[in-house]
Amino acid sequence: MTSKKGFFTRAFNFFKRKFFSVMGFFYSYRFYRSLKLPMVNHLTIGIDVLGKKNTFLPHPLGIVIGKNVKIGSNCTIYQNVTIGVSNNKNEDYPVIGDNVIIYANAIVIGKVIIENDAVIGAGCIVTKNVPANKIAVGSPMRLLDKKCGVDY
Repeated sequence: MTSKKGFFTRAFNFFKRKFFSVMGFFYSYRFYRSLKLPMVNHLTIGIDVLGKKNTFLPHPLGIVIGKNVKIGSNCTIYQNVTIGVSNNKNEDYPVIGDNVIIYANAIVIGKVIIENDAVIGAGCIVTKNVPANKIAVGSPMRLLDKKCGVDY
């Protein structure tokens, strides 16, 4: 026989879900001047965390970021990027340094460290560490040196 929760417990849980939903829209507008972020992305890390770190989302559509991902400041993340665990048994989340650019459709999974000023190319699947000032491209991932005088 199942036990039913009391009225006040159900009411509390209902309003708690609504409150956090409203807070998502609040932070979305506060940091990004857009109300669509909570609707078209799955940001379990929290929009407020991304906003406080000055994370730039030029095309905020289809972005998935896990809850324990550590993101440095001034990062740029393009559309359809997935950052999270490789499997649910070992919840090892990526660590992303400062000034990292992650281009469209890239996947960063597992316990990897992307160091400062790295660039992740479009469609790249990152499963290994990326050193500072390097470019990760392709699938399987290859590392390239950055060229001097080129803006990424």
